[in-house]
Amino acid sequence: YFVNDGIKHIMVGCRGTWKLNFQPSQIARWTFTMTGLLGTITDVAMPTIDLTKFIKPVPVSKANTTFSLFGYAGACEAFSFDLGGDIQPRLLINEESIESVDRQMVGQATMAAASLATIDWFGKASAHETGAFVAQHGKVAGNIVGFSGDVVQLGRPSYAENQKIINNQLSTMMLPTDGNDEFLITVK
Repeated sequence: YFVNDGIKHIMVGCRGTWKLNFQPSQIARWTFTMTGLLGTITDVAMPTIDLTKFIKPVPVSKANTTFSLFGYAGACEAFSFDLGGDIQPRLLINEESIESVDRQMVGQATMAAASLATIDWFGKASAHETGAFVAQHGKVAGNIVGFSGDVVQLGRPSYAENQKIINNQLSTMMLPTDGNDEFLITVK
């Protein structure tokens, strides 16, 4: 449920998908999109919120964040991931539900361009090589989250620029090793 200005909305049978976005000098963002069947809607008092145990987030930066792709830990301008959940209402006679029917996990990394001798993204993509990615954000216990995957395949790399510096745009596809194990989220 959620409360919006004193009106409580209950959703039943919810399913959802999410996106992750790491941008330097910003707070790492996890964005969730939930779909559910309409439940009861009532007037309620605004809930009391206790933020005493809230840990202040730290910005994405060299000091707080690490990232590597295919074992290469070069300058990373941004990293994003989209679970790509295909969530669909199934509204039938005698039955209504919200179903998760598919997912197509993809990511995007923007890395400062390096020589091919250092890391050949184009060769890895054309050879359909797979490699790992590892990201960690935060340094203090209780405020650390890790995100990793053992089998990542690159799409077609492209060039872009920021601050007049060339970078590589790397689309990534997370692949399973055994079942639904495309990625791992670790909270410490």
